[in-house]
Amino acid sequence: MFLNPFSFKGRIRRLEYGLSYLIYLVIFYGSGAVLVENDDFGIVYLIIVVPLLWFLFAQGAKRCHDLGESGFFQLIPFYVLWMVFADGKSRPNKWGHNPKHIEGGVHSDFLQLRVRLPEKTPLTLLIEGLPFVLLNVFLGLLMDHLMGYEIMAGVYGIGYAVITFLSYYLLLVFCFKGREIQSIRPFLFRHRLIYAVAVYILIRIYRVIFHEEIFGYGSWIVDVALVIGIWMSTYISILIYPLTNKKNQLNE
Repeated sequence: MFLNPFSFKGRIRRLEYGLSYLIYLVIFYGSGAVLVENDDFGIVYLIIVVPLLWFLFAQGAKRCHDLGESGFFQLIPFYVLWMVFADGKSRPNKWGHNPKHIEGGVHSDFLQLRVRLPEKTPLTLLIEGLPFVLLNVFLGLLMDHLMGYEIMAGVYGIGYAVITFLSYYLLLVFCFKGREIQSIRPFLFRHRLIYAVAVYILIRIYRVIFHEEIFGYGSWIVDVALVIGIWMSTYISILIYPLTNKKNQLNE
């Protein structure tokens, strides 16, 4: 389960969708209750809600596909009840094979501690990735300095997502030079998470040193939300990279 939760392609079982909906409800209302008294409530809550809604609609679309319908069917009032309780189509359809029959192999790749590296040593990957982490941090702090925290939460969140997307996209272009990345998706799953944590740590260090920020009540969920927001923004880069490098991949 949860092989590619932010993708709108494929099919998932009702159990995975039910768990996805439960995760959505817990995070949506739980984060709201914790963050309501935080000064940066609007910005942080937006960073949480945007990827959370993407996750829910992506999982919903795949569940509709399993039922043999378009993903837009999830927008029909009360159709969610059918999505939770109805059994999917047993035969393959235009959206993929029956998810009950493809458990195991592909899913377990994402759960393994050891994954295939893209023909590079960990040190090489670190050296290649560090400049783009620093670029991401620099552009984010520059946006803070030029625009301040008083701007609308939506504008701030979108701006930071764009900065992260561009920085990680440039990293992919520089490191893989147009080669396909589908075969190393389990590696990229971890790579994106490490990238997000590295960006967050550097930003946190900067703010602690130069702005004397301290950890207050509920700061842990704010920190987790920021990492998730950064990690989610890198997923856009994963989606865009193959589209902009089709010519190079066809020539391989």
